Amino acid sequence: MKPIRVQASPSYYACELHAYDRLEGILLEGKVERALLIHGTKSLEAAQSFLSSFTQVKVQFELYHGECSANEIARMKHIGDREKVNVVIGLGGGKVMDLAKSVANELNIPVVLLPTLASQCAAWTPLSVIYTDSGDYVKYTPFVKNPWVVLVEPTIIARSPIAYLRAGIGDTLAKWYEAKALTKG
Repeated sequence: MKPIRVQASPSYYACELHAYDRLEGILLEGKVERALLIHGTKSLEAAQSFLSSFTQVKVQFELYHGECSANEIARMKHIGDREKVNVVIGLGGGKVMDLAKSVANELNIPVVLLPTLASQCAAWTPLSVIYTDSGDYVKYTPFVKNPWVVLVEPTIIARSPIAYLRAGIGDTLAKWYEAKALTKG
């Protein structure tokens, strides 16, 4: 029988009002000096008023190009190398979460995830789904390490389009059936 590989959860998870207020303190506790924050346009707009200004950690904000693709991973890795970052932060939906995890894995540094939608479980999982630059599925890549930190600001989730909340409920129900099928043997 093939063994089932189980990986736990992020090292630190908080879902509460003003969760982002903890971010710089957590980074400083982790001895982070420089961070690469990957975001989408809409996710940054949704989160801007919740993000405190960074005073002790240098943060390089980078807009992603819409896909978690090999080219986008390489582009962000190049920026991370150039900026000599100690951590990658992903702010957004599932593709940004997957991109941030992939870039952090390539750089061999921790990843912090700030999900802005409830429609996906990418902030929790130690894997990334990789697409082509045009959005076609290529593969998924599992990682040895789980995300270091996940911070959820419930106000952002509550303000997101209702279709994403519905999709998140559907994804959660599907996960139950997937887990049951995987553990049955």
